[in-house]
Amino acid sequence: MASDDDCLENILNSIKDRRDRKFVQDRLDELDERASNRKGGTYREALGQAATEMLQEEAERSSVRRRNIRIDAMKYRDLQNFVSAGVARDPVKGWHMALEASLVGINTPLFDPKSRHGGQLSAAALGLAAQRSWIGGAVADMARLASKDPRMEGLDSLFYSRKIETQVFIERYELTRGPAGNPGRTNSPQALEIAKILEKWDRARVDALNNEGAWIKDYSGYVTRTFHDPDRLRVAGRPAGLRMMPYKGFTDADRDAWVAKTLPLLNVRRTFGPQAADAQNILMKMYGGLVDGSHLDMTIYSSEPTVANLAAKESAHRVLHFKDAESWLEYNKMFGRFDPTDAWLYNMRTSANHFGLMKLYGSKPRETFGEIVNWAKNSTMGTPAHESVKAWENALDNRFKVVSGEADRPVGNMWSNIVNTVMAVQRMSKLGLTPFAMLSDNATISRELARQGVDFVTRNESFFSGYFQGAQGSEKREVAELLHTGILGRLRQVTARYDISDARHGTLAKLESLFFKISGITAMTENKRADAERIMAYWLGKQRDKAFGDLGYRESTMLQQFGIGQKEWDLLRTVEWNKVGNEVYLTPDIAQRIPDANVQAYLASRSLAPEPMANLTPETQAKMAADRLDRARTDLAMKLWAYYAERGQYAVLEVGAREKAIMYQGTQSGSPVNTALRLLLQFKQFPFTMISKTWGSEVYGGGKGMDRVAGIVELIVTTTLFGMVANALNDVVKGLDPTARYRNKPARAIAAGFIRGGAASIYGDFLLGEWSRHGQSPLEALAGPTLGQVGQAFEIWSDITHLRGADKTAGHALRFARNNLPFGNMIYTKAGIDYLVYYRLMEMINPGYLERMERTMKEKQGQEFWLRPTQVSR
Repeated sequence: MASDDDCLENILNSIKDRRDRKFVQDRLDELDERASNRKGGTYREALGQAATEMLQEEAERSSVRRRNIRIDAMKYRDLQNFVSAGVARDPVKGWHMALEASLVGINTPLFDPKSRHGGQLSAAALGLAAQRSWIGGAVADMARLASKDPRMEGLDSLFYSRKIETQVFIERYELTRGPAGNPGRTNSPQALEIAKILEKWDRARVDALNNEGAWIKDYSGYVTRTFHDPDRLRVAGRPAGLRMMPYKGFTDADRDAWVAKTLPLLNVRRTFGPQAADAQNILMKMYGGLVDGSHLDMTIYSSEPTVANLAAKESAHRVLHFKDAESWLEYNKMFGRFDPTDAWLYNMRTSANHFGLMKLYGSKPRETFGEIVNWAKNSTMGTPAHESVKAWENALDNRFKVVSGEADRPVGNMWSNIVNTVMAVQRMSKLGLTPFAMLSDNATISRELARQGVDFVTRNESFFSGYFQGAQGSEKREVAELLHTGILGRLRQVTARYDISDARHGTLAKLESLFFKISGITAMTENKRADAERIMAYWLGKQRDKAFGDLGYRESTMLQQFGIGQKEWDLLRTVEWNKVGNEVYLTPDIAQRIPDANVQAYLASRSLAPEPMANLTPETQAKMAADRLDRARTDLAMKLWAYYAERGQYAVLEVGAREKAIMYQGTQSGSPVNTALRLLLQFKQFPFTMISKTWGSEVYGGGKGMDRVAGIVELIVTTTLFGMVANALNDVVKGLDPTARYRNKPARAIAAGFIRGGAASIYGDFLLGEWSRHGQSPLEALAGPTLGQVGQAFEIWSDITHLRGADKTAGHALRFARNNLPFGNMIYTKAGIDYLVYYRLMEMINPGYLERMERTMKEKQGQEFWLRPTQVSR
């Protein structure tokens, strides 16, 4: 065994021949810092031990690089094979179709038997699968622990509520400190158990990323990743009253204030190493990168803070080491984008997206993406397909930006935050009656299950019960827990169904969360999606004893879309599936039970040679062999997680990466163009997703002949019926007679149901002159609800400036206030506010208004009141 002196000599020899003075200085600084942080022994002994660590890590880095070269080459080959399969299907469009499928998925059936890759097993779907597995796994562990230990009852609910958030992350900090840590110092056993579970799934996340080519090491004293809020950094030196004012750039005073507030919270020696005396200047250099967001540029190879010495690399790593957990919490409160729990969730989500991209594109996704696009262009030179590939190049890049997170990098822009606030107010004032419109979810669920081969009775038998979560211990609840269904929705708002919602934490975010909860939108979304996924798992469970070739066309096609062909199906059938009640269900966890021998046979059937193990110890060889089998099982489980997570968002519609890329064109979050598009397209995500997912699946999803026609007819008929029911319920809440419009103007009433059901998407709003499913006017539907209010605001201003009378101005102002009142348009509040306040004030301002309103609604729309406002007002 080499002595400490030998190791020290080796590391010095390894860097002395390098001509890069900065490289040498960096290594010497790191060596010195590691030695200085050691306790006990002489400084010479500490240097030797630090040198041994650095040599071992350098050897590991080299091993990872060599492994990545091999893995990246294999993934590039798989991508080429998959694209070739797309070209075999369509020689012209197949090139860009397959590339789009690898990023965000496509509806057209596509399966490559060589790479075992399908048209829906995209990087985005795998990212969603990882979220479902990791985050869902953490919450499921909390629920499982609560069921076993009475002291931990309600542990998952406690985590959702964030009531002991501070204690949880203090415990998490202590758990990462190893022998120096002091777990339990908050005296909260619940916080400690939650912290242990978060640590467990953080380890699963790190292991998954490392398996795909990352090199993430343990990090002592880690709370969670810090997501800086550029706007908070830019106003660090401003008085509180001026922080919401729009502005550009930042001042020296802002930078100096950030440095002054940050420096006392840091472990200066650990953060800056030998250059600790220059800490203030180094922080000043860091500030600009934190403000413009460049510190969040995508880095896959090492995506976690791993290097303690920041002094000579302030622009490369920007690792801030805090004195303790309380210091990090204080810093995050001042300059963080999220609360600690949300920061942990956001880190898991972004890491999951990186995992999905690395799974298909290797350890250098951006580089591989560029290479595969260039390969497609070069391979099609001189053919009609070449122009098709070139025409799609920008669109593909937009999709990559969304999947990789490049488009979500926050930009310091106070105007964007003001717009976020206005849009949140619009959501809370416009979506109150959405639970009625969500009846059409039953139609999209039924059609999605039909596309998976489920018969009519099975896919509709839980029409009513699907709205309820299911009692503890019930079959529905148990299957939902196995599929981790509804967990992501409970941890974040369901705003994603109607708009982008990654705004920073605060009072407004809490109000929105409350709004979606008490309106019923959250529960309806979670429960209906959980029921849809339960039926998916049940239907696949019914096929348990069938060979792949005996499956129905729709079942086999959908499975292949997620890379599950005959080989994967046969592998899954080597173990028993979950039996809940009297029924069998296919759930992702069963992949982990497959015996080693079966996995080895599966890998051999794919001609996948094991990794080279020459010159490795027997112990290392055994570990690598076991890891290879575990990765194969995890890959199969991820395909199933992707299946349920992705198709669950087809059943209960939610915008995906593909829709975001098309709508927002890959523009950077918070940029002027992105902000303008968000204003214009607010509430259009649902109708756009209806076109992309529901109609796209019906038209391109594999149905043929009369089968396709029958599906389209069923979709139109069922959504129209549910739209008519939703309109009737809306009328009742508004005090209108739900049968009047059918007596007076039946054709118009049916057309209104067609629009409300959503099958016509946004086009119907303009073609038929009806209001949208969310109750917007055509102008609001076209320009967006926020911009749609501008006309009303100008009308009020015109009344004031032209002195058109106090009654007219007051009437316009009252309507404007009524249309923008958060929580005022809900099922429980609308009638009360209208009858007890709004109608009375309008009649007071403009006598005869209510009688004219009733007459106009009957003449133009055929609607009559069952509770006439004129009677209540009198």
